[in-house]
Amino acid sequence: MPARLSRSLPVAAGLIAVALVVAARLVHLDTLPGEWYGDISTLHEYTIAVPNGDFPPTYYVLGVGPLYPLIAAAFLPGGGASYFAYKLLGVGLSLAGLAVLYVLARRLHPDRGFAWLTVIVAGTGSWLLALSRLGDQHPLPFLLTVSAMAMAVALQRTDGHARLRAVACGVLSGAGLYAYGATFMLPAVTAAVVLTGWWKGRVSRPAALQFVIALVVVAAPLAWAVLMHWAEIRAGHFARAAATGPAEISANVVRGLAAYFVRGDANVRVNPQALPHLDPLSGVAMLAGIVWWLLAPRRASGAIVLGAFLALQFPSFLTAAADVPSAGRTVAAAPFAYLLVASGLWWGYETIARLASQRVAAVALAAALAAIVAINLHRYFVALPAGLPWGNTEVARPIARHLATLPAGTHAFLVDTGWGPL
Repeated sequence: MPARLSRSLPVAAGLIAVALVVAARLVHLDTLPGEWYGDISTLHEYTIAVPNGDFPPTYYVLGVGPLYPLIAAAFLPGGGASYFAYKLLGVGLSLAGLAVLYVLARRLHPDRGFAWLTVIVAGTGSWLLALSRLGDQHPLPFLLTVSAMAMAVALQRTDGHARLRAVACGVLSGAGLYAYGATFMLPAVTAAVVLTGWWKGRVSRPAALQFVIALVVVAAPLAWAVLMHWAEIRAGHFARAAATGPAEISANVVRGLAAYFVRGDANVRVNPQALPHLDPLSGVAMLAGIVWWLLAPRRASGAIVLGAFLALQFPSFLTAAADVPSAGRTVAAAPFAYLLVASGLWWGYETIARLASQRVAAVALAAALAAIVAINLHRYFVALPAGLPWGNTEVARPIARHLATLPAGTHAFLVDTGWGPL
């Protein structure tokens, strides 16, 4: 076993990781992306309704759950003053998610170098980066997922904090039901981890019971609301967006998994060129990472990583074919995709260190990581703006600024809406 990378300048590695992921989220944040769009208008409408008591805690519409508007109302005074404010909120939740991802990586593998590697890969990945800067709800499912899974993995070690972790895991897992479709499977995934741990004797019976009770208590209001409005749900947005049958679902699974390597979500706001969700180097590393986790020394933890990665994507496979792949609906699986990428890189580092030397291995890892970071930053800061309508040229704000200068009572007429040409 080669000497741990964490013994070699761990403070420097951490500072580099933090600087990279923070800078990637703040550079040109006000202007990229530049335009407030429909989904942000929907979020803003819900956010300003919260203080008035007009937003029920079980209200789901157009796939937007109640949790993010409640958070936005709490953190953004006046119901969110600007698009930039919503972006900052998304960036903050994204950074919190990356911090917890570090904790999860440490729970799965003891080396700090592995955890910092995971944070750099995830923090600069164009898939998560685009969703983090969008101002929408996507960083919240990421944060809930890594938080609940970190608690579930920590429960495998019985200690004095087990009961508190069990309750927190149940609450965070249940909260996923109130966030977005991306976290609909989170309670099932964490329950599988905790209850399997109890069955194998790694989780105490009281802790497992407290997890279940906390999960049921949190999930009950939404479950009751679903039962009371089942007829409306069957005829509403969720039913219209559902896949037609097993054949379409099978094809969705193929398209959804191929999105990491072949063709990604073509959503104009996050990936107009339909690039794969992972760059080519990360794609190869991910495949190596899958093998690495299946090897005997890590097989138990590997079952958690691979199982969560696949299960959390399941709701996205149940949607209509036109909506697959989806960068947003699979964002809860993103931490495990990036864990797999980091694992493949780490395996390469360990192998080179064993066959050559640790210095050669460190240089090779640094070169591969630098290439991955450069490719992903280019994808976001160069390729993405060029693919946005009018090359990300602002339209709405200059009009609003001009209208603000006109005398009171001046009429303005809207010719057309949307990002398409007039």
